Amino acid sequence: ITSLLYVIIGVLLIAFPGLLLDYSIFVLAAVLALLGIVSVISFFVKKIGDESNNGLFTGLIAIFVAFFVYWYRDMIQGLIPLVLGFVIVISGILTLQDAVNTIRIKSASWIPLLVTSLVKLGIGMFAVMYPNNTADLILRIIGIGFILSGVSDLIVSKYVTNKIKSFLSKPAATATQTTVETQATVIDEKD
Repeated sequence: ITSLLYVIIGVLLIAFPGLLLDYSIFVLAAVLALLGIVSVISFFVKKIGDESNNGLFTGLIAIFVAFFVYWYRDMIQGLIPLVLGFVIVISGILTLQDAVNTIRIKSASWIPLLVTSLVKLGIGMFAVMYPNNTADLILRIIGIGFILSGVSDLIVSKYVTNKIKSFLSKPAATATQTTVETQATVIDEKD
């Protein structure tokens, strides 16, 4: 189910990146507002003097942040590609570090790691330098990642399920039994 959900989210991100970005901002604002309202209500329901009761403070802050997110949704939507670009750059640097470590241990797998890190760094730097032009592109790339993740999870789970069924359907190997004969001498000491 999770794999299918990943595939569905990936397809939606590829097909409607801007629409999902709009809805995610509204959902974030609504969740924050709801949490804030619940906190404020819990503040008034609890007894006066309860030291752990700071629901009025946290609730009003959450409502304020919800209002801020809703009111400045265009600015926040503009920041999302920039933030995602930084995340991709950081991921590229970590992959580059893995490539360098692989070179240091003289393994042949450094080439795909180096290529992957350079691709990540290129996409990330492009997203950081041109965040307004890349919002849809980055969301589509994330959508492709979700689809690949979902499909690979489906394949792996099917493979593992088949291996388990194959293992369970085989008859258990008979254990070899060895009989050992021993002799014992009982010594009875009398005082």
